[in-house]
Amino acid sequence: MSRVLDVLKVSHLDTEKVFAVSPRFTVYEAGKILRDKGFGALPVLDEGKMVGIITERDLAFKVLLDRVDPKKVFVAEYMTADPAYVSPFTNIMDCLNLMKDKKIRHVPVIDKKKLVGIVSIRDVLYALLKNQELVAQQFESYILGAR
Repeated sequence: MSRVLDVLKVSHLDTEKVFAVSPRFTVYEAGKILRDKGFGALPVLDEGKMVGIITERDLAFKVLLDRVDPKKVFVAEYMTADPAYVSPFTNIMDCLNLMKDKKIRHVPVIDKKKLVGIVSIRDVLYALLKNQELVAQQFESYILGAR
């Protein structure tokens, strides 16, 4: 396993159904989607183009601390504009390093200028662990078969 595309496959992320919000959504609406879907982040699309990302941390550290009514403020005010992103063919370790360097937990995946998914650090670590399990099983089969 070496590419973000592999993470998307192993994590069973459905690239046909990428949830996103508009910058004109209220923060409340975005927060409700995050909660109901169990997501940690949502890409923000404006006319099909990714313009930002809003995360659970944005809600916790910005909206709550600003003590604003989430039904009266908009995603555009609290999102991270022009977020870092990767392609499906980005090396997994490069993706992890990007997450580490930028101190982010979610990275949009863009292919041919189109949003095709979003990967979390949990997705990446899960995929790496699954790969390690497979390697261990193959190694064990090889050793036991060699006897």
